[in-house]
Parts: sequence; structure tokens; C-alpha cells
Amino acid sequence: MPPETALMSVLCTTLPEQLSLLLVDDHRIFLDGLSLALAPLCKDLQICTAESAADAEICLQHASFDLILLDLRLPDMPGLALLQRWQQQGRM
Repeated sequence: MPPETALMSVLCTTLPEQLSLLLVDDHRIFLDGLSLALAPLCKDLQICTAESAADAEICLQHASFDLILLDLRLPDMPGLALLQRWQQQGRM
């Protein structure tokens, strides 16, 4: 078995069946590729994507997420500043 297949096997057995994920990055091709790569990792994976801090804020108003992957260099706000805002608001 190739090492990457073994790793995927381990990940699939350790992740919960349901997982909600928010991907935030200003490059659509990266969001699409990462979504495709992560989709098989668990049975019921919900992936929401946002291309800006403003889009991410809208996503967080409508849903909660188990995991957020956040780009540090967004066009409208640095990712760290956005993370700090969410922490101050008690979202994290």
C-alpha cells in the first residue's frame, strides 16, 4: 500500500463521521482543490468556502464549524486580524 493511501486510511478511521469545515482563501483554484482532496476523509463532511474575510464572516453568521482553515493573506483583512476579531467576539 502506498504511504499516502495508508495515511488516508488512518485519517478516515480517526475523524468523526460528521465534520463541518470552513476554508478561507482568496484563490478559488486552491479552495476547489482542497475541497476535492478533503471530501473523501469522512462520511458526512460539510465544506463551506469563502474567498475573503467578509465572505467568511457571512459563513460564520449562518453556521458553526468544527474546523476553519484560514489564509493569512486575504484581500480585505489579514487572516490573523480576522482570527483575533473572532476570538474577541467569542466565536473561537
